[in-house]
Amino acid sequence: MSSAERRARQKARVRELILDAARDLFARQGFESVTLRGIAEAIEYVPAAIYGHFRDKEELVRALCLRDWDQLNAEFARLLSIADPLERIAVAGRVFVRFATANPNHFRVLFLQHQTLPEDEDMRARKGDPARDGYAFLRQAVAIAIEQGRLRPELRDPDLVAQTFWAGVQGVASVEIAFHDDPWVDFRSLEARTETVVDALMRGFAAPGAWKPPRAASARTSARKRKAAARLHNSWARGTATFDYSNDQEAATLWVHDHTLGLTRANVYAGLTAFYLLRGGGTDAQIAGQLPDHEVPIVIQDRSFNADGSLFFPGDRAFFEGVSKADLQIPFIPQNTCDGTPSDISPIWNPEFFGNTMMVNGNTWPFLNVEQRRYRFRFLNACNSRTLLLKLDRSGLPFWQIGSDGGFLPEPARLTQLLLGPAERADVIVDFTRVPVNTTITLLNIGPDSPFGGGVSGVDYPPADPSTTGAVMQFRVRTSRTQDRSVTPDRLRALAPPPLTQPPAGARRRRVSLNELDSATVNVAANPDGTFQIPIREVCGDPTAVPFGPSVGLLGTVNADGTGNPLAWMDPLSENPRIGTEVWEIRNFTADAHPIHIHQTQFHVLDRAPFDPENPALPPGPARAAEPWETGAKDTVVAFPGEITRLVATFDLNGQYVWHCHILDHEDHDMMRPMAIGRPQNPNE
Repeated sequence: MSSAERRARQKARVRELILDAARDLFARQGFESVTLRGIAEAIEYVPAAIYGHFRDKEELVRALCLRDWDQLNAEFARLLSIADPLERIAVAGRVFVRFATANPNHFRVLFLQHQTLPEDEDMRARKGDPARDGYAFLRQAVAIAIEQGRLRPELRDPDLVAQTFWAGVQGVASVEIAFHDDPWVDFRSLEARTETVVDALMRGFAAPGAWKPPRAASARTSARKRKAAARLHNSWARGTATFDYSNDQEAATLWVHDHTLGLTRANVYAGLTAFYLLRGGGTDAQIAGQLPDHEVPIVIQDRSFNADGSLFFPGDRAFFEGVSKADLQIPFIPQNTCDGTPSDISPIWNPEFFGNTMMVNGNTWPFLNVEQRRYRFRFLNACNSRTLLLKLDRSGLPFWQIGSDGGFLPEPARLTQLLLGPAERADVIVDFTRVPVNTTITLLNIGPDSPFGGGVSGVDYPPADPSTTGAVMQFRVRTSRTQDRSVTPDRLRALAPPPLTQPPAGARRRRVSLNELDSATVNVAANPDGTFQIPIREVCGDPTAVPFGPSVGLLGTVNADGTGNPLAWMDPLSENPRIGTEVWEIRNFTADAHPIHIHQTQFHVLDRAPFDPENPALPPGPARAAEPWETGAKDTVVAFPGEITRLVATFDLNGQYVWHCHILDHEDHDMMRPMAIGRPQNPNE
């Protein structure tokens, strides 16, 4: 960061400090009583520091009020999409009370202190604009209701109705802020008082039959809450929820992460990720004394950082293409192409993102001091897009994998390399007993720095950069201080039932597809080999042009002729299993491997068979069995390109779920589909 940038950031921080102190003083003492000198004393600055930001008190008051107004108006502006004007008014009342009680000093300054702001050009532009003027927003909704005949016939003055409604909800907010902790009155909840006032006002304004408060939905919700409260011996207030996880499955290496629709990649990248380890019962209890008592969870992620240490994440498509923004000369949504059709290319989505540093448990390239004994490591690939191929750089030191996503394997698998797609986990033992003291062992990643398509590292693709993403962490061996009572991994047996080799009798068959689409509307100039010319530029009417892409990844079904049928997130439900067991056949029509995650179930991988995506009606080739590390229960499986991956899934819990690719950049851009087990939910329920 340059010195100029640092100075600008420092100045912005001081300005915010001044405004916060001024708001507090204005709220307690009024505008007239507060001086700039008093504000300076409150933040322990000299008065000259205040004048460096605000010419006088009037300018400070203006900046403060407009900032707080903009915060409230932004809340109102989100409601402009509500079509019903009566509902818009009612929701605005709730928003107003919520804003006021969450920001009492904002409320006091804006609504309980008298101030007159000079009416300059900016103020004149704000006044009357429903997106920037809260009163204009309310008045507009009232005027629409009057025009539609939704209010009582005698109420023809939109200002009178708007001001009366404002007074009512402001009263609720004022009483809450002034008396919320007053022991004299047994106040009902703020939510109940707000709803009662809003409903009373709306009933008074509305024409007969025009106002229908949403009581039916509330009653249904209350009934569900009452039933849950009786079962869980717990209750919760409106706006909160209690989630009940029975944890009745086998012990397993689970994890949790944010799943916000369309923003999962950004929120997980920012750190909303954690292990959720289930212990006890069954095999876990039986062999507890045989497993290493030194256990370390290891979350592996790739990240990139700016010079100031903040996370870097690409904000435009030029990053994926490896060109500057100036060299990506194509129309993006919502622009039109050169032939007038709408573009279907997102300006911000990158098909994949690969960071240039490796992190373990939130630290870049860390080390772990280990003793000369056996260790149990719980590995999780929490990268957004990167497939890991882990390897220890000491010859003869293997991984002994004893479990995967959903619990133990039938038998330990001795591995020299550990393949983990995004979201896959591995429960692993590493035996350092015979490694000399002071030895340093590096955990390598020899997977690619690009989308994974299967194959052999160094043969089918170049391994990750050994100076950055090719190194994960170090193990530094020290003398063991206590006796290791665990058994050698090869002596662990019958940890889980034998692997499935055939589908259970009567299991239903479901065929699904993985698809990647190029643009249907944007064409670009191409080189003779089909690659994009640089700069990448849109062309029309050129027979040598090629579609820009990829534009989107989609899950889907399989047509009768074997071709893929791509479906978007909002397309009608296609996966609706009944309680019971199904065999899923996942056909990958793309050029990359995809880690496919199915919610609600722990499935078993049966086999994989090659097929021809260009001629899918041809019979598939010979199937190969699940890999040794895939023989246990799993919730995520790597589906390789040009292959049919078969798995057996048992669904035992009715509800609404999803299945998706766990490359988060894919998941966020429509490579996710809804799944209902049992009766699909009616959105009106």
